[in-house]
Amino acid sequence: MHNLNLICKAALDTFPSNITNIVNRICSHFSYSAIRRAKLAKIQRILKRETILEILTYTPVRWLSYCNALSRIIELWDPLKEYFRKYGDQKDQEQMSKENELCLRLLLILLSKLTYYTGNKKFQTSHLYYKDVIKHLKQSFIVFAQLILHKEKRNLSFEDLFQLPWSNDESEEMVLYLSTSDEFMENIINDHSSIKGLVEGIGSEYQGITFGHCKSFILKALFVMKEKYTINEPIIKASKAAFLTDNQFEKDDWVILSKQFTNLIPSNEQHLLLAETDRFRIEYLQNQADAKYRTPAALWNYFQDDYPYMTRIAKAVMVLPQSSVSIERVFAQLKSLKNERRSRLNAENLRASLLLFQKHDDGNFEITNKMLDSYGSLGKKPIKKNVVRKSQSLDPNSMIEEVKTNSQLTSKENNDSFPSPFFENQTFAETLQDPNLKQQLQLLMNNALTSFLFSGLRSTETASISKHSLTLFNYL
Repeated sequence: MHNLNLICKAALDTFPSNITNIVNRICSHFSYSAIRRAKLAKIQRILKRETILEILTYTPVRWLSYCNALSRIIELWDPLKEYFRKYGDQKDQEQMSKENELCLRLLLILLSKLTYYTGNKKFQTSHLYYKDVIKHLKQSFIVFAQLILHKEKRNLSFEDLFQLPWSNDESEEMVLYLSTSDEFMENIINDHSSIKGLVEGIGSEYQGITFGHCKSFILKALFVMKEKYTINEPIIKASKAAFLTDNQFEKDDWVILSKQFTNLIPSNEQHLLLAETDRFRIEYLQNQADAKYRTPAALWNYFQDDYPYMTRIAKAVMVLPQSSVSIERVFAQLKSLKNERRSRLNAENLRASLLLFQKHDDGNFEITNKMLDSYGSLGKKPIKKNVVRKSQSLDPNSMIEEVKTNSQLTSKENNDSFPSPFFENQTFAETLQDPNLKQQLQLLMNNALTSFLFSGLRSTETASISKHSLTLFNYL
Protein backbone atom coordinates (compact mmCIF):
# COMPACT_ATOMS: atom_id res chain seq x y z
CA MET A 1 0.00 0.00 0.00
CA HIS A 2 2.94 2.32 0.57
CA ASN A 3 3.98 1.48 -2.99
CA LEU A 4 0.58 2.53 -4.31
CA ASN A 5 0.94 5.82 -2.47
CA LEU A 6 4.40 6.34 -4.00
CA ILE A 7 2.91 5.59 -7.42
CA CYS A 8 0.28 8.30 -6.90
CA LYS A 9 2.92 10.84 -5.88
CA ALA A 10 5.13 10.03 -8.86
CA ALA A 11 2.23 10.27 -11.31
CA LEU A 12 1.10 13.61 -9.85
CA ASP A 13 4.36 15.17 -11.00
CA THR A 14 3.20 14.87 -14.61
CA PHE A 15 0.53 17.53 -14.00
CA PRO A 16 1.61 21.20 -13.93
CA SER A 17 2.38 22.45 -10.42
CA ASN A 18 -0.02 25.38 -10.81
CA ILE A 19 -2.85 22.79 -11.13
CA THR A 20 -1.85 20.47 -8.29
CA ASN A 21 -1.13 23.41 -5.97
CA ILE A 22 -4.74 24.62 -6.24
CA VAL A 23 -5.75 21.95 -3.74
CA ASN A 24 -3.11 23.07 -1.24
CA ARG A 25 -4.00 26.75 -1.67
CA ILE A 26 -7.72 26.27 -1.14
CA CYS A 27 -7.25 23.93 1.84
CA SER A 28 -4.78 26.33 3.48
CA HIS A 29 -7.10 29.29 2.86
CA PHE A 30 -9.84 27.76 5.02
CA SER A 31 -7.90 25.64 7.52
CA TYR A 32 -6.92 28.43 9.94
CA SER A 33 -9.91 30.75 9.71
CA ALA A 34 -13.32 30.06 11.22
CA ILE A 35 -14.62 33.30 9.66
CA ARG A 36 -13.78 32.10 6.16
CA ARG A 37 -15.43 28.75 6.82
CA ALA A 38 -18.53 30.55 8.08
CA LYS A 39 -18.67 32.68 4.92
CA LEU A 40 -18.43 29.57 2.75
CA ALA A 41 -21.22 27.91 4.74
CA LYS A 42 -23.39 31.02 4.30
CA ILE A 43 -22.89 30.92 0.53
CA GLN A 44 -23.89 27.26 0.48
CA ARG A 45 -27.13 28.14 2.29
CA ILE A 46 -27.79 30.96 -0.18
CA LEU A 47 -27.32 28.48 -3.05
CA LYS A 48 -29.80 26.20 -1.21
CA ARG A 49 -27.51 23.23 -0.83
CA GLU A 50 -29.10 20.45 1.18
CA THR A 51 -25.89 19.59 3.03
CA ILE A 52 -23.45 22.22 4.29
CA LEU A 53 -19.89 20.93 3.82
CA GLU A 54 -16.45 22.16 4.80
CA ILE A 55 -13.15 22.04 2.95
CA LEU A 56 -11.08 19.10 4.16
CA THR A 57 -7.55 19.41 5.49
CA TYR A 58 -4.76 18.37 3.15
CA THR A 59 -1.84 16.68 4.91
CA PRO A 60 1.02 15.68 2.57
CA VAL A 61 2.13 12.77 4.77
CA ARG A 62 -1.32 11.17 4.81
CA TRP A 63 -1.94 8.69 2.02
CA LEU A 64 -5.44 9.60 0.96
CA SER A 65 -5.70 13.23 2.01
CA TYR A 66 -4.94 14.74 -1.41
CA CYS A 67 -7.60 12.73 -3.21
CA ASN A 68 -10.16 13.33 -0.45
CA ALA A 69 -9.43 17.07 -0.36
CA LEU A 70 -9.64 17.29 -4.16
CA SER A 71 -12.96 15.42 -4.15
CA ARG A 72 -14.44 17.88 -1.63
CA ILE A 73 -13.19 20.88 -3.66
CA ILE A 74 -14.85 19.51 -6.81
CA GLU A 75 -18.05 18.89 -4.85
CA LEU A 76 -18.04 22.51 -3.61
CA TRP A 77 -16.78 24.06 -6.85
CA ASP A 78 -19.76 26.38 -7.43
CA PRO A 79 -19.88 27.68 -3.82
CA LEU A 80 -16.10 28.16 -3.90
CA LYS A 81 -16.32 30.04 -7.18
CA GLU A 82 -18.91 32.40 -5.67
CA TYR A 83 -16.88 32.74 -2.45
CA PHE A 84 -13.70 33.81 -4.24
CA ARG A 85 -15.69 36.14 -6.49
CA LYS A 86 -16.91 38.02 -3.40
CA TYR A 87 -13.95 37.71 -1.02
CA GLY A 88 -10.92 36.58 -3.03
CA ASP A 89 -8.24 38.45 -4.96
CA GLN A 90 -7.58 38.21 -8.68
CA LYS A 91 -5.34 35.14 -8.35
CA ASP A 92 -8.02 33.33 -6.37
CA GLN A 93 -10.59 34.08 -9.05
CA GLU A 94 -8.32 33.01 -11.89
CA GLN A 95 -7.72 29.59 -10.34
CA MET A 96 -11.47 28.86 -10.53
CA SER A 97 -11.49 28.88 -14.36
CA LYS A 98 -13.21 26.24 -16.52
CA GLU A 99 -9.84 24.98 -17.77
CA ASN A 100 -8.63 24.36 -14.23
CA GLU A 101 -11.93 22.74 -13.27
CA LEU A 102 -11.64 20.29 -16.17
CA CYS A 103 -8.04 19.52 -15.29
CA LEU A 104 -8.89 18.89 -11.62
CA ARG A 105 -11.91 16.74 -12.49
CA LEU A 106 -9.78 14.58 -14.77
CA LEU A 107 -7.11 14.34 -12.08
CA LEU A 108 -9.73 13.19 -9.58
CA ILE A 109 -10.94 10.49 -11.98
CA LEU A 110 -7.42 9.10 -12.34
CA LEU A 111 -6.53 9.35 -8.65
CA SER A 112 -9.77 7.66 -7.64
CA LYS A 113 -8.88 4.60 -9.70
CA LEU A 114 -5.56 4.30 -7.86
CA THR A 115 -6.66 5.26 -4.37
CA TYR A 116 -9.53 2.78 -4.52
CA TYR A 117 -6.94 0.13 -3.64
CA THR A 118 -5.22 2.14 -0.89
CA GLY A 119 -8.55 3.27 0.54
CA ASN A 120 -10.31 -0.06 0.19
CA LYS A 121 -11.10 -1.34 3.70
CA LYS A 122 -10.66 -4.94 2.61
CA PHE A 123 -7.18 -4.13 1.33
CA GLN A 124 -6.26 -2.54 4.67
CA THR A 125 -7.37 -5.44 6.85
CA SER A 126 -4.74 -7.27 8.89
CA HIS A 127 -6.22 -10.66 7.86
CA LEU A 128 -5.48 -10.42 4.13
CA TYR A 129 -3.63 -13.31 2.51
CA TYR A 130 -0.84 -12.79 0.01
CA LYS A 131 -2.95 -14.32 -2.76
CA ASP A 132 -5.52 -11.54 -2.20
CA VAL A 133 -2.81 -8.88 -2.27
CA ILE A 134 -1.47 -10.19 -5.56
CA LYS A 135 -4.99 -10.27 -7.00
CA HIS A 136 -5.52 -6.59 -6.08
CA LEU A 137 -2.16 -5.53 -7.50
CA LYS A 138 -2.81 -7.27 -10.78
CA GLN A 139 -6.27 -5.78 -10.97
CA SER A 140 -4.96 -2.25 -10.38
CA PHE A 141 -2.43 -2.64 -13.18
CA ILE A 142 -4.99 -4.00 -15.66
CA VAL A 143 -7.58 -1.30 -14.83
CA PHE A 144 -5.06 1.47 -15.37
CA ALA A 145 -3.56 -0.04 -18.53
CA GLN A 146 -6.97 -0.38 -20.16
CA LEU A 147 -7.44 3.40 -19.95
CA ILE A 148 -4.75 3.98 -22.53
CA LEU A 149 -4.73 0.85 -24.71
CA HIS A 150 -6.28 0.35 -28.14
CA LYS A 151 -9.64 -1.39 -27.99
CA GLU A 152 -8.28 -4.55 -29.61
CA LYS A 153 -5.47 -4.72 -27.01
CA ARG A 154 -7.64 -4.42 -23.91
CA ASN A 155 -8.19 -8.16 -23.58
CA LEU A 156 -4.52 -8.88 -22.96
CA SER A 157 -3.75 -10.84 -19.80
CA PHE A 158 -1.85 -9.34 -16.90
CA GLU A 159 1.27 -11.29 -17.79
CA ASP A 160 1.25 -9.88 -21.34
CA LEU A 161 0.57 -6.33 -20.15
CA PHE A 162 3.25 -6.46 -17.48
CA GLN A 163 5.88 -7.51 -20.02
CA LEU A 164 5.28 -4.47 -22.25
CA PRO A 165 8.07 -1.84 -22.26
CA TRP A 166 6.21 0.83 -20.30
CA SER A 167 8.04 4.15 -20.07
CA ASN A 168 7.41 7.75 -19.03
CA ASP A 169 6.35 8.74 -22.53
CA GLU A 170 4.93 7.24 -25.71
CA SER A 171 7.91 5.28 -27.00
CA GLU A 172 8.02 3.87 -30.52
CA GLU A 173 7.72 0.33 -29.16
CA MET A 174 4.37 1.17 -27.55
CA VAL A 175 2.74 2.88 -30.53
CA LEU A 176 1.02 -0.34 -31.58
CA TYR A 177 -0.55 -0.75 -28.14
CA LEU A 178 -1.52 2.79 -27.13
CA SER A 179 -4.67 4.57 -28.25
CA THR A 180 -4.44 7.82 -30.19
CA SER A 181 -5.05 11.15 -28.44
CA ASP A 182 -8.52 11.50 -29.99
CA GLU A 183 -9.46 7.92 -29.11
CA PHE A 184 -8.20 8.38 -25.56
CA MET A 185 -10.20 11.58 -25.07
CA GLU A 186 -13.33 9.99 -26.52
CA ASN A 187 -13.04 7.00 -24.18
CA ILE A 188 -12.67 9.20 -21.10
CA ILE A 189 -15.65 11.40 -22.06
CA ASN A 190 -17.84 8.36 -22.79
CA ASP A 191 -17.01 6.81 -19.41
CA HIS A 192 -17.47 10.12 -17.51
CA SER A 193 -20.26 12.13 -19.08
CA SER A 194 -20.08 14.79 -16.33
CA ILE A 195 -17.03 16.37 -17.98
CA LYS A 196 -18.52 16.52 -21.49
CA GLY A 197 -19.87 20.06 -21.05
CA LEU A 198 -16.54 21.32 -19.73
CA VAL A 199 -14.63 19.77 -22.64
CA GLU A 200 -16.92 21.41 -25.17
CA GLY A 201 -16.58 24.79 -23.39
CA ILE A 202 -12.83 25.12 -23.89
CA GLY A 203 -10.67 25.38 -26.99
CA SER A 204 -9.31 22.37 -28.84
CA GLU A 205 -5.74 23.43 -28.05
CA TYR A 206 -6.32 23.29 -24.30
CA GLN A 207 -8.20 20.02 -24.73
CA GLY A 208 -5.10 18.46 -26.26
CA ILE A 209 -2.87 19.83 -23.47
CA THR A 210 -5.17 18.66 -20.67
CA PHE A 211 -5.71 15.13 -21.97
CA GLY A 212 -2.00 14.97 -22.77
CA HIS A 213 -1.32 15.44 -19.04
CA CYS A 214 -3.74 12.60 -18.35
CA LYS A 215 -1.92 10.25 -20.73
CA SER A 216 1.40 11.15 -19.13
CA PHE A 217 -0.11 10.49 -15.69
CA ILE A 218 -1.21 6.99 -16.73
CA LEU A 219 2.07 6.12 -18.43
CA LYS A 220 4.06 7.30 -15.40
CA ALA A 221 1.83 5.32 -13.05
CA LEU A 222 2.20 2.12 -15.09
CA PHE A 223 5.96 2.62 -15.35
CA VAL A 224 6.33 2.99 -11.57
CA MET A 225 3.90 0.12 -10.95
CA LYS A 226 6.09 -2.20 -12.98
CA GLU A 227 9.10 -0.96 -11.02
CA LYS A 228 7.51 -1.24 -7.56
CA TYR A 229 5.40 -4.38 -7.89
CA THR A 230 7.32 -7.51 -6.86
CA ILE A 231 4.79 -9.92 -8.32
CA ASN A 232 7.40 -11.79 -10.38
CA GLU A 233 9.73 -12.38 -7.43
CA PRO A 234 10.30 -16.17 -7.04
CA ILE A 235 9.01 -16.31 -3.46
CA ILE A 236 5.88 -14.34 -4.39
CA LYS A 237 5.12 -16.59 -7.34
CA ALA A 238 5.83 -19.72 -5.29
CA SER A 239 3.66 -18.58 -2.35
CA LYS A 240 0.51 -19.49 -4.30
CA ALA A 241 1.31 -23.13 -3.51
CA ALA A 242 0.42 -22.58 0.15
CA PHE A 243 -3.10 -21.41 -0.75
CA LEU A 244 -3.92 -24.41 -2.99
CA THR A 245 -5.78 -22.23 -5.46
CA ASP A 246 -4.38 -23.54 -8.77
CA ASN A 247 -5.63 -26.60 -10.57
CA GLN A 248 -2.09 -27.93 -10.74
CA PHE A 249 0.25 -28.88 -7.91
CA GLU A 250 3.82 -27.66 -8.45
CA LYS A 251 6.46 -29.45 -6.42
CA ASP A 252 9.12 -26.90 -7.41
CA ASP A 253 7.20 -24.14 -5.59
CA TRP A 254 7.64 -25.97 -2.29
CA VAL A 255 11.36 -26.40 -2.93
CA ILE A 256 11.69 -22.63 -3.54
CA LEU A 257 9.75 -21.82 -0.35
CA SER A 258 11.78 -24.28 1.74
CA LYS A 259 14.99 -22.50 0.70
CA GLN A 260 13.51 -19.22 1.90
CA PHE A 261 12.53 -20.65 5.30
CA THR A 262 15.69 -22.52 6.29
CA ASN A 263 14.88 -21.93 9.96
CA LEU A 264 11.78 -24.09 9.51
CA ILE A 265 13.20 -26.76 7.19
CA PRO A 266 16.92 -27.45 7.85
CA SER A 267 18.92 -28.72 4.90
CA ASN A 268 19.26 -32.20 6.44
CA GLU A 269 15.44 -32.50 6.51
CA GLN A 270 14.78 -31.40 2.94
CA HIS A 271 14.27 -34.99 1.83
CA LEU A 272 11.39 -35.36 4.30
CA LEU A 273 9.66 -32.34 2.77
CA LEU A 274 10.10 -33.75 -0.74
CA ALA A 275 8.62 -37.06 0.40
CA GLU A 276 5.60 -35.19 1.78
CA THR A 277 5.05 -33.33 -1.49
CA ASP A 278 4.93 -36.63 -3.41
CA ARG A 279 2.24 -37.99 -1.09
CA PHE A 280 0.37 -34.69 -0.87
CA ARG A 281 0.09 -34.30 -4.63
CA ILE A 282 -1.90 -37.54 -4.91
CA GLU A 283 -4.19 -36.71 -1.98
CA TYR A 284 -4.78 -33.10 -3.07
CA LEU A 285 -5.68 -34.00 -6.66
CA GLN A 286 -8.07 -36.67 -5.41
CA ASN A 287 -9.83 -34.30 -2.98
CA GLN A 288 -9.53 -31.06 -4.93
CA ALA A 289 -13.29 -30.50 -5.16
CA ASP A 290 -13.70 -30.67 -1.38
CA ALA A 291 -10.73 -28.30 -0.87
CA LYS A 292 -12.56 -25.47 -2.62
CA TYR A 293 -14.94 -25.09 0.29
CA ARG A 294 -12.28 -24.68 2.99
CA THR A 295 -10.12 -21.74 3.92
CA PRO A 296 -6.33 -22.18 3.57
CA ALA A 297 -5.91 -22.07 7.36
CA ALA A 298 -8.56 -24.78 7.86
CA LEU A 299 -6.98 -26.97 5.20
CA TRP A 300 -3.54 -26.88 6.76
CA ASN A 301 -4.93 -27.49 10.23
CA TYR A 302 -6.50 -30.58 8.72
CA PHE A 303 -3.27 -31.68 6.99
CA GLN A 304 -0.77 -30.77 9.74
CA ASP A 305 -0.53 -34.26 11.29
CA ASP A 306 0.17 -36.02 7.98
CA TYR A 307 2.25 -33.26 6.40
CA PRO A 308 4.04 -31.38 9.21
CA TYR A 309 6.85 -29.92 7.06
CA MET A 310 4.54 -28.58 4.37
CA THR A 311 2.27 -27.17 7.08
CA ARG A 312 5.17 -25.24 8.63
CA ILE A 313 5.94 -23.54 5.33
CA ALA A 314 2.29 -22.90 4.47
CA LYS A 315 1.56 -21.22 7.80
CA ALA A 316 4.74 -19.13 7.53
CA VAL A 317 3.58 -17.87 4.13
CA MET A 318 0.09 -17.09 5.43
CA VAL A 319 1.36 -14.91 8.28
CA LEU A 320 3.79 -12.86 6.20
CA PRO A 321 2.77 -9.20 6.64
CA GLN A 322 1.38 -7.89 3.36
CA SER A 323 1.52 -4.27 4.56
CA SER A 324 2.38 -2.15 7.60
CA VAL A 325 -1.29 -1.52 8.41
CA SER A 326 -1.48 -3.88 11.39
CA ILE A 327 1.80 -2.55 12.83
CA GLU A 328 0.65 1.06 12.58
CA ARG A 329 -2.62 0.13 14.27
CA VAL A 330 -0.70 -1.35 17.20
CA PHE A 331 1.20 1.93 17.65
CA ALA A 332 -2.11 3.81 17.60
CA GLN A 333 -3.50 1.46 20.27
CA LEU A 334 -0.37 1.90 22.39
CA LYS A 335 -0.92 5.66 22.41
CA SER A 336 -4.41 5.19 23.83
CA LEU A 337 -3.11 2.84 26.55
CA LYS A 338 0.14 4.51 27.57
CA ASN A 339 -0.99 8.08 27.98
CA GLU A 340 0.00 10.87 30.37
CA ARG A 341 -1.92 9.29 33.26
CA ARG A 342 -0.29 5.89 32.71
CA SER A 343 3.21 6.87 31.63
CA ARG A 344 4.97 4.53 34.07
CA LEU A 345 3.69 1.29 32.54
CA ASN A 346 6.55 -1.14 32.00
CA ALA A 347 6.84 -3.39 28.95
CA GLU A 348 5.23 -6.43 30.61
CA ASN A 349 2.16 -4.58 31.82
CA LEU A 350 1.83 -2.66 28.58
CA ARG A 351 1.87 -5.91 26.64
CA ALA A 352 -0.80 -7.36 28.94
CA SER A 353 -2.99 -4.30 28.52
CA LEU A 354 -2.55 -4.35 24.75
CA LEU A 355 -3.52 -8.02 24.49
CA LEU A 356 -6.69 -7.39 26.46
CA PHE A 357 -7.47 -4.25 24.48
CA GLN A 358 -7.08 -6.05 21.15
CA LYS A 359 -9.19 -8.98 22.33
CA HIS A 360 -12.02 -6.75 23.58
CA ASP A 361 -11.61 -3.55 21.58
CA ASP A 362 -15.35 -3.40 20.93
CA GLY A 363 -16.08 -2.96 24.65
CA ASN A 364 -18.05 -6.22 24.79
CA PHE A 365 -16.26 -7.82 27.71
CA GLU A 366 -17.64 -10.71 29.76
CA ILE A 367 -16.19 -12.92 32.50
CA THR A 368 -17.25 -16.45 31.60
CA ASN A 369 -17.52 -19.53 33.83
CA LYS A 370 -14.67 -21.09 31.92
CA MET A 371 -12.41 -18.17 32.77
CA LEU A 372 -13.35 -18.33 36.47
CA ASP A 373 -12.77 -22.10 36.56
CA SER A 374 -9.43 -21.67 34.82
CA TYR A 375 -8.43 -18.99 37.31
CA GLY A 376 -9.45 -21.16 40.27
CA SER A 377 -7.48 -24.14 39.01
CA LEU A 378 -4.17 -22.31 38.75
CA GLY A 379 -2.96 -23.88 42.01
CA LYS A 380 -1.82 -22.65 45.38
CA LYS A 381 0.44 -19.83 44.30
CA PRO A 382 -0.74 -16.90 46.44
CA ILE A 383 -1.56 -13.55 44.95
CA LYS A 384 -0.41 -10.57 46.99
CA LYS A 385 -3.30 -9.04 48.91
CA ASN A 386 -4.32 -5.43 48.76
CA VAL A 387 -2.23 -4.77 45.64
CA VAL A 388 -4.85 -2.46 44.17
CA ARG A 389 -4.95 1.05 45.54
CA LYS A 390 -8.29 2.67 46.19
CA SER A 391 -9.66 4.85 43.46
CA GLN A 392 -13.00 6.18 42.41
CA SER A 393 -13.27 3.75 39.51
CA LEU A 394 -12.17 0.54 41.33
CA ASP A 395 -12.47 -0.09 45.11
CA PRO A 396 -11.80 -3.75 46.06
CA ASN A 397 -12.89 -3.27 49.68
CA SER A 398 -16.36 -2.14 48.60
CA MET A 399 -16.53 -5.14 46.28
CA ILE A 400 -15.71 -7.50 49.15
CA GLU A 401 -18.28 -5.96 51.45
CA GLU A 402 -20.94 -5.99 48.75
CA VAL A 403 -20.49 -9.70 48.02
CA LYS A 404 -20.27 -10.59 51.70
CA THR A 405 -23.42 -8.64 52.52
CA ASN A 406 -25.46 -9.94 49.61
CA SER A 407 -24.44 -13.54 50.09
CA GLN A 408 -24.30 -13.48 53.93
CA LEU A 409 -20.90 -15.11 53.96
CA THR A 410 -19.09 -16.22 57.07
CA SER A 411 -15.33 -16.43 57.19
CA LYS A 412 -13.73 -19.85 57.18
CA GLU A 413 -10.27 -21.04 58.11
CA ASN A 414 -8.40 -23.38 55.78
CA ASN A 415 -4.64 -23.93 55.61
CA ASP A 416 -4.87 -25.04 51.98
CA SER A 417 -6.76 -21.95 50.92
CA PHE A 418 -6.14 -20.19 47.64
CA PRO A 419 -6.14 -16.46 48.52
CA SER A 420 -8.37 -14.36 46.33
CA PRO A 421 -7.77 -10.63 45.90
CA PHE A 422 -11.47 -10.06 46.52
CA PHE A 423 -12.03 -12.40 49.53
CA GLU A 424 -9.55 -12.36 52.36
CA ASN A 425 -11.03 -15.17 54.50
CA GLN A 426 -12.73 -17.28 51.81
CA THR A 427 -11.06 -19.86 49.57
CA PHE A 428 -11.58 -19.43 45.88
CA ALA A 429 -12.79 -23.03 45.53
CA GLU A 430 -15.44 -22.48 48.21
CA THR A 431 -16.47 -19.27 46.53
CA LEU A 432 -17.19 -21.07 43.27
CA GLN A 433 -19.30 -23.76 45.00
CA ASP A 434 -22.06 -21.26 45.69
CA PRO A 435 -23.87 -20.51 42.36
CA ASN A 436 -25.28 -17.20 43.59
CA LEU A 437 -21.92 -16.02 44.87
CA LYS A 438 -20.20 -17.15 41.69
CA GLN A 439 -22.67 -15.17 39.61
CA GLN A 440 -22.15 -12.02 41.71
CA LEU A 441 -18.38 -12.42 41.56
CA GLN A 442 -18.59 -12.80 37.80
CA LEU A 443 -20.62 -9.60 37.47
CA LEU A 444 -18.34 -7.61 39.79
CA MET A 445 -15.16 -8.74 38.06
CA ASN A 446 -16.74 -7.95 34.72
CA ASN A 447 -17.52 -4.38 35.81
CA ALA A 448 -14.14 -3.87 37.43
CA LEU A 449 -12.03 -5.14 34.56
CA THR A 450 -14.16 -3.41 31.96
CA SER A 451 -13.52 -0.18 33.86
CA PHE A 452 -9.82 -0.96 33.78
CA LEU A 453 -9.71 -1.72 30.05
CA PHE A 454 -11.72 1.17 28.75
CA SER A 455 -11.04 4.04 31.17
CA GLY A 456 -7.80 5.62 32.32
CA LEU A 457 -6.27 4.49 35.62
CA ARG A 458 -3.13 5.62 37.38
CA SER A 459 -0.03 3.67 36.41
CA THR A 460 0.32 1.98 39.85
CA GLU A 461 -3.24 0.66 39.65
CA THR A 462 -2.75 -0.42 36.05
CA ALA A 463 0.39 -2.38 36.92
CA SER A 464 -1.39 -4.36 39.63
CA ILE A 465 -4.49 -5.10 37.60
CA SER A 466 -2.50 -5.97 34.46
CA LYS A 467 -0.54 -8.71 36.25
CA HIS A 468 -3.71 -10.06 37.81
CA SER A 469 -5.45 -9.91 34.43
CA LEU A 470 -2.73 -11.96 32.75
CA THR A 471 -3.23 -14.68 35.34
CA LEU A 472 -7.01 -14.58 34.97
CA PHE A 473 -6.89 -14.51 31.17
CA ASN A 474 -4.13 -17.05 30.61
CA TYR A 475 -6.32 -18.64 27.97
CA LEU A 476 -5.51 -15.76 25.54
